[in-house]
Amino acid sequence: MKKIIIRKELIFPGDFSAAWSKFDGMKYKEDKEIIKELGLDRILKEIFNEKSKYEILEKSYHELLESEKKENDDFVAAYQIDNEFGLFLDVNIYLFHLPVQEGRLFPGVVPWAYADAKKYLGDTWWESDDEILQSIQTLSVIDFLKRYKGFIG
Repeated sequence: MKKIIIRKELIFPGDFSAAWSKFDGMKYKEDKEIIKELGLDRILKEIFNEKSKYEILEKSYHELLESEKKENDDFVAAYQIDNEFGLFLDVNIYLFHLPVQEGRLFPGVVPWAYADAKKYLGDTWWESDDEILQSIQTLSVIDFLKRYKGFIG
């Protein structure tokens, strides 16, 4: 399964939708047009409500991407379940909702994904990533929560 890098700071769907409408109305044909006009820091602040500068986040993104780690202070490395969900596996199992993966506004602006929700699904215990990924695709919700103790916590 493909791995993706997801920003730990969640975006709020209402704020994102309002920003989406504002910039989508400008109808930029290419990512470089909006970057040239607004600049990366302004895009991150106005669309994603970021407090960090692009340069800092980009460095943190690449540090995680090039390492064997599963997370750092800013991002998590997750499995992309489909266009709408990412699954982060560490000692716990978290499902991230990715609101606009497929039709993401200006997907070339940032290389990472944003999430608007994160849900605890259980603990990884002694299971491998492959076993958990198989379970998420084949077990019912109830059976998954039972197996990975998702009802605790």
